[in-house]
Amino acid sequence: MNKDNEYIKVESISEIQNNLKVDLLNKKFQDKDGNRFVVRFGNESRKLEILRIITKSELESGHIGELETKNEPSHDHKIDLEKEREVEEQKQKENLRQADRQEINSKFNEDSGDGFGDIDLNIEAVDTVHKKVHDHSLINPRSAADERRYIFDLLKAIDKNKDRVVSILTNVQNSRIYELTGDPSENKNIISNFTREFEGDIFRILENLQNKFKEITSFPKTTHHYSMNYTVLQKDFLAKLETDKAKFDYILRWDFQEPTLILIKKFAKMVTDLLNVLNKKEEDQIKTLSFQQQTLFRDAKIAGVYCLNDLDFLKRSVESWKESAV
Repeated sequence: MNKDNEYIKVESISEIQNNLKVDLLNKKFQDKDGNRFVVRFGNESRKLEILRIITKSELESGHIGELETKNEPSHDHKIDLEKEREVEEQKQKENLRQADRQEINSKFNEDSGDGFGDIDLNIEAVDTVHKKVHDHSLINPRSAADERRYIFDLLKAIDKNKDRVVSILTNVQNSRIYELTGDPSENKNIISNFTREFEGDIFRILENLQNKFKEITSFPKTTHHYSMNYTVLQKDFLAKLETDKAKFDYILRWDFQEPTLILIKKFAKMVTDLLNVLNKKEEDQIKTLSFQQQTLFRDAKIAGVYCLNDLDFLKRSVESWKESAV
């Protein structure tokens, strides 16, 4: 498929600037001067925004166009910050060699097909006029002692999005849009199929993680029980720790860090699939519903965008936790 065909041609981006709707989410536009844009959901503003797409040629040339973000740190300053971070990370890792950590992480085989990156819909890169900061209560742990609270808050945040998805599916079902519009043979069981997939692939795994966390932090089994499937390096490292509390700190990290990241990515991928299906309903089909049914369907789509936005933040938070952990 020609990439140019992915873009909706407009005379000027101002044509859609004052008429942003959920239906335009992830839609890409190209103006008469060849500038390319995409409609995305803003992390801070919590509303739809128009962002400029950076093409590969612009990235290679170092030119990112007229909407280049202002007040970005200089290249030298970025290098200094990276060096400071590396020094801090090295201090944290002095009790466990980097080679050991790589082998520990290699026990987790993440399916590449579940990557959150699939949500980007083949957009090369995006720049925005203002730097966005996600407003969220989840704070990354700065020490092993913080990690128990972090994991508790992380599971709670994922569970919040579970409730959100249940509400989305209920709203769509109650809107009856798949009963009243389109080909009944194509629409049959769409929502019930999504409900079953979320239950089996996301909610059940989340419940297992919640139960495991409660067990380890409240009435744990022996450290040997949890470490049976660990690598030799992990077992040797645990054996050198003096207290059970220190050992369980690492058991919690190893048993929740990678599994929660994989779960979040799968969750986000499924929400994206759901939104893609909902967005196939045309405006004229939606308008055939009663006002109450239209509201239920539109609210479901908006909630899906909120959910996706939140899961993206959680993914980046866990990735940061992985990078900072010993």
